[in-house]
Amino acid sequence: SVFQQGGESVAASSGPLSACAIQELLAQEWQRARGSRGQLAVILLRSLHRGERGQSQHAAAILSELLPSARVGAYDRHALLIVCPQTRAEVAVQLARTFAVRLSGRGRIAAGVAAHPEMASSPAELVSAAERAARRANGAEPVILAPALPYVVEPRASYSAPAGGVLADL
Repeated sequence: SVFQQGGESVAASSGPLSACAIQELLAQEWQRARGSRGQLAVILLRSLHRGERGQSQHAAAILSELLPSARVGAYDRHALLIVCPQTRAEVAVQLARTFAVRLSGRGRIAAGVAAHPEMASSPAELVSAAERAARRANGAEPVILAPALPYVVEPRASYSAPAGGVLADL
């Protein structure tokens, strides 16, 4: 695994990234997904038992096997963030379920999944949605999909108020 944590010149690698490098990668993938109207999913894996450590190398190995385009990195002391470019929410949920099973020998994990564009309007919102979903996860239901954002119609200049009738009286 080849990457520099100081200059953040991250080469294609299967090893876990630093917290700074994974955030930088997320920002780049966010811009790419927005520019191409593509999909982007994140998975936040959190240990249900605070004492567990050393899952990042194992998670990176599993990820390189299951979804080579995705990358894993540190989120905080007890959580990992997985950035899944060009991945729909349903695929990310399946990936998270696979992680929950494959990492179960190393202790139980909770996973939150969020996807662009359905669940966030910024990279920070995307991670926050995944984090909130992971907090709702438990031993019985280890993977939670974040709720979609409420649909909002963009105001358009071509709308005009009705000149008469029932709607004009409102």
